[in-house]
Amino acid sequence: MLVSACVQNSRVSAEATAAAQKVQNAFAQATADALAAQNNPTLPPAEATSVAQSTLANAPTSTVRPSPTVPVRDNSVPPEISSDLQRMGIDPTSGVLEWQHPPITLFAEGKNTFDHGNNFLLTVVTDFVIAADVTWNTLFGTAGCGYFLRSDGKTDDNNNFTGNQYMLGISRAALGVVGLSTMRNGQIDEDRDETVQLEIQPFDPSFQFQNDTTNHFAIIGRDDVFSVYSNGNYVGDLSIGAGFLKGFVGFLAINESGNTTCTFNNAYLYTLPK
Repeated sequence: MLVSACVQNSRVSAEATAAAQKVQNAFAQATADALAAQNNPTLPPAEATSVAQSTLANAPTSTVRPSPTVPVRDNSVPPEISSDLQRMGIDPTSGVLEWQHPPITLFAEGKNTFDHGNNFLLTVVTDFVIAADVTWNTLFGTAGCGYFLRSDGKTDDNNNFTGNQYMLGISRAALGVVGLSTMRNGQIDEDRDETVQLEIQPFDPSFQFQNDTTNHFAIIGRDDVFSVYSNGNYVGDLSIGAGFLKGFVGFLAINESGNTTCTFNNAYLYTLPK
């Protein structure tokens, strides 16, 4: 079911398929349930507009967020980010470093919940690179951390999310699984079979699936194709062809049961030329 959509170099073994299915079912249910929830909304940084506020609507209040900061767009790139980009085949002088995010910790507790955040939600991207050092702790392997991508931030009059976005989650299950799902009009459309996945460890021997370990996850988004890198190693491409080509990006913690904590350090967003 999950791999019936368009997958570039999907490279998913039969052994990991069942685990990946469970991972993405949990991700999809957690996302749909959390966005429908009305209780305990968390407001974004004070300088965000109502459009940015809608993207953070209904996040749990337990998130530990840094103080708001203003992003500085810069054509100069620090050496560590330059090296990271070059490992992925990107010329560090070709685009713009939109921001370097201060450390942020997301926390999701309870059945099928999630949390998300970004201090710089007003930055809208088309083609981009988002990357961070991600430290995780989950009760179950089917929970995980990741990114929301190209969100349009639309809400209804009750501030419920009603828009479109990609959800990219990385879990500890099956020695590492990354999955891409879409939300349309605020809902996971299961009839469209819009979830695809890759397994990580065969292509990244340094990947650490244990709790309280850290991996560097980078995503390159070009048109409808998302290239996944784990600790500098190319894992594969994911594509659904949903046509979401512009929007906000940010960080995710996705929980199946118990609790999940995701800490993102050394995060950056780099926009690519068309």
